[in-house]
Amino acid sequence: MKIKVWGCRGSLPTPGPENTIYGGNTSCIQVTHGETCIILDGGSGILRLGKYLNPNVKEIHVLFSHLHLDHTMGLGFFYPLIQSVY
Repeated sequence: MKIKVWGCRGSLPTPGPENTIYGGNTSCIQVTHGETCIILDGGSGILRLGKYLNPNVKEIHVLFSHLHLDHTMGLGFFYPLIQSVY
């Protein structure tokens, strides 16, 4: 099992050089086990996750801790979701 934090900021994304160490994306955590990926929250971090998602992942589950904007704002830009629509 692998866990990666793609975003940990609250309320608003904070891009910029002052956040290169810890990142500036809002809440998004990836848990991968074999061909399954569980995504905890869909904040702005889910955008980068979608770009770098391992092609061996066959099953994706997205779980939301709650529905505030900072936990859902990236879902419309999540490449695997957009790709499946078009």
